[in-house]
Amino acid sequence: MKKGIFSFIFASTFSLQIASAAEYQIFGRWLQEISRTENALTRFQRVDLAGLVIEGKDFFIASPDGTLQKRDLSAGFIRWETRLDGPSQSSWTFYNGTLYGGDTRGNIYALNATNGKIKWRTTTKGVFFSKPLVKGEQLWVMNSLGSLQSYEAETGRFLWQQNDPANITTSLWSFQGPVFFQNLVLAGFPSAILQAFDPINGKAIWNESFQAGTASSDSFNDLKAITVSDADLFASSFNGNLRVWQSTSGSKKLLWEKKISLHTPLTIGENGMIFLSARDGTIQALDSKTGFVKWQYQLLRGLGTQVALSKSNLWVGSSAGEVFVFSLDGKLISKTNDYQAAIWNAPVLLNDNEALVISSKANLRRLSLVKTKS
Repeated sequence: MKKGIFSFIFASTFSLQIASAAEYQIFGRWLQEISRTENALTRFQRVDLAGLVIEGKDFFIASPDGTLQKRDLSAGFIRWETRLDGPSQSSWTFYNGTLYGGDTRGNIYALNATNGKIKWRTTTKGVFFSKPLVKGEQLWVMNSLGSLQSYEAETGRFLWQQNDPANITTSLWSFQGPVFFQNLVLAGFPSAILQAFDPINGKAIWNESFQAGTASSDSFNDLKAITVSDADLFASSFNGNLRVWQSTSGSKKLLWEKKISLHTPLTIGENGMIFLSARDGTIQALDSKTGFVKWQYQLLRGLGTQVALSKSNLWVGSSAGEVFVFSLDGKLISKTNDYQAAIWNAPVLLNDNEALVISSKANLRRLSLVKTKS
């Protein structure tokens, strides 16, 4: 393990339980602090620490110190570490042995995932919070100025750019990036407009407005919650309705619309179910075809992360620093104590009963859900 990294592993007897009579408990297997420094700026920047990318027995994570790290899943130790030109607050994308992501100084990178060497770097404007979309020979990414940009994945050569049609240039903090739907690239813009583009040349094909209230207030309407399946498109702005479209031949059909404001993308489950964390602090399960609410759970504090879905459980972090595990029918199975640090990124599931959770203080935990009573 590299010198200067504060690290320790919890014994299997350490647990965070909600009650002595609980049937299940969440145990901490290990904890690692991703950052080396303790200055005030670094502590402030940690709130925007991005999520994890898992590949095989390892995972990749950006640190507040301005490095990208490859770590071992079993204990969290560092395999390699690459210095970037600035701290990275974007989620990174793994594609064909390469990692793609950005930093807070307007740089976009491609790194060799095996050894961490930088393959190419290109500099543009804005800060990169969102996860890049990579397919074939092309890369698409949103920046903090509300611009969608496309580059060659192999070389980093700039291809095209589309700005917010309402000329709003500030975007709500989000790790939501562009997505593919019906062979088009879709992106949500700060003015609450959802647009679809030809992926090759950037030509605008269609758009949908989610504007509500004061249209000039960028952070009020910002559209970042976008999820797609093979047949359906789900989108909601921070202060607007949740809309669901069904793909038809060459077009799309609106299935339903509901007053649900999302700050993070929803998660698609099996048997026609979707799971979401709403802006009002509820965790909800809905029928994807009708919008009927099957169940909901009200968090007492904070907002939930995007739902992480396993075969039999739902894992949700919260901005109040807690982690919850629910059954698929909405029963609370277990929760942790308050970690004293906000959790903005969805737990990353390793299996049905284990997850990695990163907090705003750059503390990375591997948690296990264990049945303690039969």
